[in-house]
Amino acid sequence: MTYPGIYMRGLSPYRTAALEAARYIMEAPGYEPAVYRVPSPCVPTLPAGANFEGRLSLPVASYVFGFSGSSAETAGFRVQVVDLGTGSAFFNEFLTFDLVCPQGAEHGITYPVAVLPTPRLVIEPAVLAVRIQNLAALANAIQFAVWTAEPR
Repeated sequence: MTYPGIYMRGLSPYRTAALEAARYIMEAPGYEPAVYRVPSPCVPTLPAGANFEGRLSLPVASYVFGFSGSSAETAGFRVQVVDLGTGSAFFNEFLTFDLVCPQGAEHGITYPVAVLPTPRLVIEPAVLAVRIQNLAALANAIQFAVWTAEPR
């Protein structure tokens, strides 16, 4: 996998600085990019109003640098990511998918990636809980992706 080709034209200085921080980690010797999807492809849809929690086991000393995702329904979903090693959440509250999935429901989970201001180190036990709430009144095909740089 190569460094994600994030669309750069028109980015604010804030976004450009965040991207540079991610690029620094992605190109560091001994690290390689990876992407983890939640829910797994085995879960085709979430029922209307359902809550889902997926757990991601990462290599120790991985960095989380961004998120992307998609929703088949325009109502979308809310998401929260919690580092179970420290017990701390990535966001102050559940965020709606349009804030962490900049492409909306149109292009799947690939690009662009919503880049964190600073890549976040994941320590032992290196498990993330991804909590998703389906906001749609119908069953919804939801995919959320966590982009990481992990030690080889």
